[in-house]
Amino acid sequence: MSEKKVVLGEALYEELQHNDYLEKLSEILNNQYFKCLNGEPYLLTKKQISHLLRFADLLSKSFNKQGSINQKVRAREIVDKMLKLYPSLPVIRYVANSVYKQGGYKKRLEVFVDED
Repeated sequence: MSEKKVVLGEALYEELQHNDYLEKLSEILNNQYFKCLNGEPYLLTKKQISHLLRFADLLSKSFNKQGSINQKVRAREIVDKMLKLYPSLPVIRYVANSVYKQGGYKKRLEVFVDED
């Protein structure tokens, strides 16, 4: 019995390529982002924010043998939109910095944590 060995990044790529939950969250994010751009009220739940950030992190670390960067670009799009919606949330800045690093971007964000 022969088992195909796959590295984690490739397994992530395949799993995320057609993930229904990611597609649903992306649609919600896009709708809220366009509301923001139009000056309308927008809202993502804490759960949606958390899950989108996790997906962005995973997307930024995935790869395939063909060297496709589409998932890294998608991760960048997610964090860029989330930064526009919630620029003061430190967790978004942390994940954005990781996504930028994984994608080879030089952009780095300062992360300020409120001391309430």
